[in-house]
Amino acid sequence: MMKYLFATASFIGALLICSTRAGAQVSQQTLSGASPSIACAGGNDIHAIESLTANTNVTLPASATGCNDGQVIDAYFTQGSGSYTVAFTAGLGTSIAITVPGGSSPVMPAGSSNTALYQFKYDLAHTTWNEFYAGQNPTLAAIYRATSVQGTLTWSGFLGETTTSAIAPAVMPNAGHFTRLACVCTFTGTCTTIPEFNIKDVTASTIGTATSGLSTTVGTVVSESETLAFSAGDEVAINTSSAGATCTAPQWFCSATYTQP
Repeated sequence: MMKYLFATASFIGALLICSTRAGAQVSQQTLSGASPSIACAGGNDIHAIESLTANTNVTLPASATGCNDGQVIDAYFTQGSGSYTVAFTAGLGTSIAITVPGGSSPVMPAGSSNTALYQFKYDLAHTTWNEFYAGQNPTLAAIYRATSVQGTLTWSGFLGETTTSAIAPAVMPNAGHFTRLACVCTFTGTCTTIPEFNIKDVTASTIGTATSGLSTTVGTVVSESETLAFSAGDEVAINTSSAGATCTAPQWFCSATYTQP
């Protein structure tokens, strides 16, 4: 396991402020003692709080504990009358990567009632806890700016025999990645060759995982897990990965879910 020391000053007490992914459920965990552990909670984001009374080492969840990709942990500490340090240890099978702007965590400020917040996000490979935010005495606005944002690209209509092309384009203001593509037939019809859909980073000329087995039967959903990453400012789109042939009337609806960062 890898150990990272983040604080060299003192703090006791904790209060957690809402800072999770849009639409995510939240589980609050109250920690205690010098060697507490944080546990995943059914895919929910986690608010871990503790009133520190000693130098404390917090162990993040292990890779085999059922954490979901994109899951967020908040650890929020309040300075008390003592002078304590806090450290984070990666759980078994994982590591910690510091992706905070500037590349390092701030020192916990001294003085009663001062606070610090550390936020971690689980990666797609389920091997790394990325520390994406750390701040002293953070304001609520700053915390919200640091958290993940989820969104969805959608498209619906009749493609007929359109050749491979980008549809439903958007420009991403922040870096992120797609998590799922789902398509469903909304109006029945026939095709000698049924089209398939995909996601694409138009700027980088990279593509995701295309649908397979799309149907012309209304209500039949086909979905694919996605990992396609994009950079801030990239144009992305849902696209037709393979064109349909001799199509009469069928229509589809597609949605591509993404998260930033």
